[in-house]
Amino acid sequence: MGELKKVIFHLHNLNMGGAERVALTLAGQFARDGIETKVVTMQRADREYELPEGVERIVIQEEGDSENVGIIGRLRRIKQKEKMLREVLLIEKPDIVIAFDRSANYRAVGAAKGICPVLVSVRNDPARNYASKMQKFYCRKYMYKAQGCVFQTKQAMDFFPK
Repeated sequence: MGELKKVIFHLHNLNMGGAERVALTLAGQFARDGIETKVVTMQRADREYELPEGVERIVIQEEGDSENVGIIGRLRRIKQKEKMLREVLLIEKPDIVIAFDRSANYRAVGAAKGICPVLVSVRNDPARNYASKMQKFYCRKYMYKAQGCVFQTKQAMDFFPK
């Protein structure tokens, strides 16, 4: 892939959770290493971590998308969010996107197609978060197209087919 010059981390928001803390710790290290680093989120949360020095944030959708009109409405909203992220990636032209959390993983893989590789991160128990029929569908559609995946445990890794 070559030398990294620009990295984008993608999360839903920067609330005070473990995935957010890890993403920002990594983003801060990339920035300290001289790599242009941005965090792209879908919204702001009430209580959020501060950005590390040298890391820029892009919020591409503020709160207010809670209209949930059945499965068709949800699917339309998912595609809309993916399209908005894709627009940011086309402008930013990162070398890689590193996504954290199930929805952000799916969104990043779909949005980055043909633009840059995506590294997804499975932070929770996949037997609970990826086991439903709908989640299995999304995994086939998105997750297996990522260029890489980070797991916290071997058990999590073993949940997914190669």
